[in-house]
Amino acid sequence: MKLASRDRHFVIAALIVACSGAAFAACAADGHQMISAKDLKWSDVPSLPPGAKVAVIEGPMSEAVAFTVRLKLPANYRIPPHTHPAVERFTVLQGTFFMGLGEKADPAKAMPHGFGDMSIIRYLYTPDVAFLPIGGHFTMGPVGAARAAQLLGVKAVVPIHYGTFPILTGTPDALRSELARIGAAIEVIAPERGVETALY
Repeated sequence: MKLASRDRHFVIAALIVACSGAAFAACAADGHQMISAKDLKWSDVPSLPPGAKVAVIEGPMSEAVAFTVRLKLPANYRIPPHTHPAVERFTVLQGTFFMGLGEKADPAKAMPHGFGDMSIIRYLYTPDVAFLPIGGHFTMGPVGAARAAQLLGVKAVVPIHYGTFPILTGTPDALRSELARIGAAIEVIAPERGVETALY
């Protein structure tokens, strides 16, 4: 399939990789792990003021290595200025998180980060087309893909990760229906296998 984009517009691909089916045993043997939200173990965060809760998913937080955790903070909670020994990345799952840089806390200069920050891609890169999974198992389904496309502000969506196994029930038609339901005038392009398709 040939992909064509114009000017400096970008094609945005959202890919989610997961262990499934026959590959699950190999993933488990290779050290991969799958954890549900209900299985998380929450505890107090000794290095933060009272109220913060943490669930460690992997890695030690006290060392300069990669780790993954979830934090729960009460409303209007403030984290004092501090440093990190390694690179950190965060994703807001619910609510709004204000982050600032510097040795002193200055709420006026803090930048808000909220759930749905995928929409910032819309303003930074103005993508024309998004490749979004619609299978609905281990990935988003048509409902989530429709909302993601709306946040991205694209003109078209190419659905991916569907139809290869019975468990992946999402379809391009279901995505079209959901886009119409939410009033998003976004084209769904579902190329046939082996057919060259130009995208804008």
